Amino acid sequence: QNTFDTCSGDAGCSQDHFMYTNDVKLEGTIAKGGSVTPSMEVKCYSASTTWAIYFHDGTSWAQKCSGSCTAAGLEWKSCSAFNLPSTSGTYYLRGSTQWSTSITSECVATTYGDHDDIKIQLS
Repeated sequence: QNTFDTCSGDAGCSQDHFMYTNDVKLEGTIAKGGSVTPSMEVKCYSASTTWAIYFHDGTSWAQKCSGSCTAAGLEWKSCSAFNLPSTSGTYYLRGSTQWSTSITSECVATTYGDHDDIKIQLS
């Protein structure tokens, strides 16, 4: 639960538990207006584990993609490429994991919910 805001997850979602967000990555041209592809590694409890990737543009969150795991274990999930903002600033990418229901918000505040952010600084 490494987040830049007040969003926190369930204490049952850590690397020694059933499910969690393990890693969040951004690949591509990390520059103003650059094309990037976000991805995350999820520790899935089962096919009922759901995940989503969100981007914070400095003002608000937007979901980039979401889905469900295929089975128990570690799985990499990725979204389609998108362009970073063309202005300097601090931005964030968030990977979220939740048990059993679709993720509809950048802050999963239920039991067995986990999130990790990465900071993107464009200058």
